[in-house]
Parts: sequence; C-alpha cells; structure tokens
Amino acid sequence: MWAHRAAGQGGGRVKRRLLSIAMFLLLGAAINVAVAWGCGLWASTSRSDDDVPGIGWPNRAPLGWPEPDRWSYSRGLGLTIRSACENLEQSFATQMLDPSVVVHWMAAYDFGLPMRAMRSTRRAVQRGRAMARPGRGGMEWGWPLPPLVNRGFAMRRLAFVPIWPGFAVNTVLYALIAWSIGSGTVRLRRARRRRRGRCVACAYDVSDLDTCPECGKAVIGTAPGGTARRGAEGV
Repeated sequence: MWAHRAAGQGGGRVKRRLLSIAMFLLLGAAINVAVAWGCGLWASTSRSDDDVPGIGWPNRAPLGWPEPDRWSYSRGLGLTIRSACENLEQSFATQMLDPSVVVHWMAAYDFGLPMRAMRSTRRAVQRGRAMARPGRGGMEWGWPLPPLVNRGFAMRRLAFVPIWPGFAVNTVLYALIAWSIGSGTVRLRRARRRRRGRCVACAYDVSDLDTCPECGKAVIGTAPGGTARRGAEGV
C-alpha cells in the first residue's frame, strides 16, 4: 500500500512539473510575440545596404515569378528588412509608362529580440504605373495598424508568421527568465515567512509548532529569535 501511495505521489509530482513547464513555455511564447510586435511598432533601421549579393527572394515567391536582379538589406534593433525586385531598372527607364514592363517586388520584415521570431511579407507586381499586391490581407501580410500608430511606415504591421528556430529559441529564453523571476519571488516569500515564524505554504502562525495546523505542512526554518527549527517541508 505504501509503495502504491509513493508511486501515486511521484506521478502527481511529475504531472505538476510537466504542467508548470508547459505554462512557462506558453508564457514565454506570449512574451516572445509581444516583444516582436513591439519591435514592429517602434523599431527603426540604423544600417542599410543596396549592394548586397544576390540572395534570391527573401521569402517564398508565388509560382511563375522570375529570379530577382536587385537586392537591399536593412537592419536595426529588433528589425531586419530584406527586399528584392526584378526588372526595376527597365521600369525606371520607361518612366513606368510602358504597361508591358512588369516589375516583381518582395520585402520580408523580420521582428524579434534577441533573435528574429516573427515575419511579415509584402509582395507587389507592377505593370506601368498600375500595381497589384497578391496575397494582401493574408497571414503573411500581417495585421495593418491604424494610421495614427503607423506614422506613415508601411512596414509597421503586426506579424503572425513565426520564424524558426528563432521563435523557439526566444520562447525558451523568455520562459527561463519568467521561471527565474517566479522562482525567486517564491523563495523570497518563503524565507520572509520563516523569519516571521509563519508557515511557508499558508502563512499561518506556527511559532513553537512542528506542523502547521492549517495546511499540515511540516515546519522548517528558523523561528523568531533565531531558534533553529527542524523538519521536512511538505507531507
């Protein structure tokens, strides 16, 4: 019977730990998305380069798109922009008046700290002065912001597409930070209750007692006045 009870307690302890890990990972993911959206709202580029070597389209291109012939790269704190286009110089040569000249353009906006975790992608096809944006309004495009928040920057959209492995790495990092803060807070609270002669679990006054009459926890720590108290925490 005692073996079954011990096995049951061990299984419950494992379940609680797994549940705690899952909760902190969800919290880490929520913080990760919030940070990426914050970068999308306020981040700005500090470096840009229009002479980067060919890297192809910055994201998956629709079927039938030709390879790009011009690229640019910009980055800042929490923000990376990679854009590419095809046939742009010929369009400029015709002053964008020839509808037979087709320009394909794509830009990927990656947000997040410390690694890029969320992406918003914009695509456009221009014929003369007419421009079409395939996929506009989809998940890759992102959620548009009100003009007051957007402040004229078309890139400032809430991204919904995760970037791997950056999203996973940031999630684990933020989960560890949240766990450290939560664990440290619990330890400080328990230490303060021990010094005051309180039960570490329910804060009931356990001065000169070996077991808390409120919750049944064994008293451990130091009673007021520095008297050492022995026992095992948890029953």
